[in-house]
Parts: sequence; C-alpha cells; structure tokens
Amino acid sequence: MKENGRILIIDDNPKNVQLLANILHVKGYEIEVGLSGEEALNWMQDEVFDLLMLDVMMPKMNGYHVCKEIRNDERHKNMPIIFISAKTDKQSIVKGFEAGGQDYVTKPFNEEELLARVSTQIGLKTSREELTTMNAQLEDKVKERTQELYEANQRLVEIDNKRNKFLSFIGTEVRAPIIQMEKSLKAIKMSAESSNLVGLLTDLNQSYVKLKRITNLTNKMVNIHNKKLGNRLNDVAILGIVDMVLTNLDSMIEGKDLQMKVEVNEEAVVKANYDLLIESIRAFITFICTYSDQNSELKVSFDDSDATPHLRLEGLLSDKYGEYAEELGLYTSYSELIMEFQNGAFTVESDDKKYVLSWKFN
Repeated sequence: MKENGRILIIDDNPKNVQLLANILHVKGYEIEVGLSGEEALNWMQDEVFDLLMLDVMMPKMNGYHVCKEIRNDERHKNMPIIFISAKTDKQSIVKGFEAGGQDYVTKPFNEEELLARVSTQIGLKTSREELTTMNAQLEDKVKERTQELYEANQRLVEIDNKRNKFLSFIGTEVRAPIIQMEKSLKAIKMSAESSNLVGLLTDLNQSYVKLKRITNLTNKMVNIHNKKLGNRLNDVAILGIVDMVLTNLDSMIEGKDLQMKVEVNEEAVVKANYDLLIESIRAFITFICTYSDQNSELKVSFDDSDATPHLRLEGLLSDKYGEYAEELGLYTSYSELIMEFQNGAFTVESDDKKYVLSWKFN
C-alpha cells in the first residue's frame, strides 16, 4: 500500500474512472477500479480500502444500494465512502448520507476540491483508527491495572486473615502466663520457706519471658498492620540470624543438653525484613527447646538449590509437657503473616512428634 492510502473507484463510465485514477495516482494513492456495483461488492469480499469513490447512477445496482450492502459488513464500517454524481439536488445528497456515505463530489470534477475531500476523509479514517487503537490499549491497561489492584487486594485480605488468625491465639496464650504470674506472686507473698521461693521465682520468670515474647510478636504484627515497617526487604545473612538466636538461647540449649546441628552456608542470603524474620525464628527455636526431651537433636538447615530457597528447623517434641497446640498455633500464625508480608511462605509439617518448620523465600 502506498503511503497516502488505498482507494477503490467504482463508476460505469470508463472515462470517469480513468480521470479519477490519474488525478489520485499522481498524488501517491494506490488505485483499484470497477465498472459496476457488483464489482464493488466483489472487491469488498476480499480486500480492504481506505476510501471508496462510488458512482450513484449505475445500471442493475445503484450506488445507494451498494453503499448499504457494504455497511452491513463489519470490516468496512470505518471506510469512508464518497459518492460521485452529476446530481446536486438536496434530496440526492441527503439520500447518500442516509445510505452510509460520508461525502459527495459532483461531475465534472474540480481537481483541487476532489483532492481536498479525499485527503480529509482518509485523514478522518486514520484518526478514527488511531483513536480505536488507543481506546483498545487504554482498555487493556485498565484491565491490567484492575487485575493488579485485585491481586493486591487479595494479598491484603490474605494478610488480614493471617493477622486475625494470629490475634485469635493471643487471648489464650497471654492468659496462661498472666495466671501463672498471679499464682506465683500470691504464693511468694504467702510463702515462709525460702526453698519454695526458688521454684516460684523460676515459674514467674518463665511466665515473664513467655509473655514478653508474645508481646514482641504482637508489636511486630501491629507494625505490619499499621504499615510502619513498609516493605523494607534487605539482604539478610541467614547464618548471622541463626547464630544470634542460638547465642541468646545458649543457657536454654545447655539446660536441655540439646544436640545442635547447623547446616547453613556463610554465603546464604535472602531478601527479608530482619526484625520480622529473627523474631519468628527465635520464637520457634525457643518453643522447641521448651518442649523437647533432654539430649534431643535440633537441626537448622538452609537450601537454595532451587527457585525457592528455604530455611528448615527440625526438632522432636516430648509428650511429658502436655498440650502446646495453642502456643504452636500462635507462632505459626505469626510466621505465616510475616512471610506473606515478605512475599514468601511458612509451613509446618509433623510426623508423630517430629516437627519440620520451613521459611520459604522468593
């Protein structure tokens, strides 16, 4: 197709066709011709044009009928049609517009007027097509943005669900240490034997530590909900976090004589929020230390061999400490929440009393 556009000329008079073709060809238009309404419809079955110049008065099928037939084809709805006729009466012109035409030129042709009308109609067609394309692109952008907003909203809903799940465990878990602290404080006041005070103070300290841990988790969760943390994800060295947690819990680990097995590379780095992650890891290592048997094994490992690097914590819990489901649920819901917040995931697997905890990073 030539740069200016492709035009089909239909007129039963070969001289008119030749004259129009010569005028338009010189101006850079690609020209195709036909001598009847039937030829026009045949052209339109397989071809697409930027403009149709259509004679009104033709034998068998006049220009008005041809125009109506063409307008029934969705492919040609934007193609402008300029009628050619010697008639200049108002009724003929109106009839042409009603049939679906855009303009009207009269014989004999005024070359400057003809070229101006052709250029105007092709220009309008091009503008309409560009506008249609822009609208389609805009609709695609709107759909894309709508989908992004939907997915973001779904993620917020998921985070909110996990937050609510976390909160549902707090009531039970906070009540237990508070009740124990209250009992211990009353017993201390009433106790006259110093030997009893040691045990009571130990119980009180354990309740205090647990309550402090729950408070820390709650504060982290509130910061997420209030967006005080933002999405601050940085490079975090996994071994550094593990070493810090184990150092802080050294006395607890020694008290249980736990066999520590750490399989984490010094180079192991993930994108995460340091404060959220270390609190989650500390809570679970403390949990396993608390509810494991003497001299059992606690294994920490990191695997980055696939697209989803993950930290694993494996430990065996004991039967003798009673129920710990609520506490496990609390730490699990917190970890699910903070990993969701960091575009990762947290899972808990258990086989009898063996628990495997996994922090999965994207």
